[in-house]
Amino acid sequence: MLDPAERRALIAERAAALAAAEGLTVRQDDALLDEVTGLVEWPVPMLGSIDPKFMDVPAEVLITAMRAHQKYFSLVDADGKLAPRFVLVANTEATDGGKAIVAGNERVLRARLSDAKFFWDEDRKRTLESRVPKLAERVFHAKLGSDLQRTERLVGTRADLGAAYGADPNLADRAAQLCKADLMSADGGRFPELQGVMGRYYALHNGGEPAEVAEAIRRALFAAGAPDRPIPNGAGIGGRGTGRQDRHAGGFLLRSMRSPPGLVIRSRCVARG
Repeated sequence: MLDPAERRALIAERAAALAAAEGLTVRQDDALLDEVTGLVEWPVPMLGSIDPKFMDVPAEVLITAMRAHQKYFSLVDADGKLAPRFVLVANTEATDGGKAIVAGNERVLRARLSDAKFFWDEDRKRTLESRVPKLAERVFHAKLGSDLQRTERLVGTRADLGAAYGADPNLADRAAQLCKADLMSADGGRFPELQGVMGRYYALHNGGEPAEVAEAIRRALFAAGAPDRPIPNGAGIGGRGTGRQDRHAGGFLLRSMRSPPGLVIRSRCVARG
């Protein structure tokens, strides 16, 4: 099948049909669909199952592991909850209807998710706070110091910003202190794209942190370009707002002095947060 648009449409249509037969829907992931379209010449979507023993691992970890390592499409139920099913895309028609292919992929997935479950269980044995000193081992920038030094700057700037946005100073302080700590967890190291997401889980499960702090940790790494508004809870400014201020201020110091236009742009960024 030479036409990539045709392959893409076929994958999407057949994956949706397999999911619908189980009362499920395919979790939208256009980037993965594009990637898989480029990996196969004769796409044959097939339905596989996730071992129920792995379903207590956070859905974000399961989805990321399946997506990053195996290129599987996750399925969700009517409530948007991850279902114990996935869609794989083979590159050939199998004489047995794909039974052997599905069984082989399920076996590989069990090994992948066994690792995920192990790391999830191990990570919960320590609090986020206990991981903060280890941030000294991560270099944020050669001229701006480690992630621990950056964290200390975030905590140090929270008072003024917290007051400006009406955040609770104590909650903001705590969120700023913990917002990078999940990078030093096993899952945070394996899947840095889950920074904040895993921090929220650890804060709630083994840290006893207030829900406002946990949510602020989760949203501390929202994508660049998101509206510069505080999170609507008492701790929101602790991670995201101060993080942007620190990043812009660092850029101001490192680059802007070389260029008058850059100086203006960075000055505006620092002012906006």
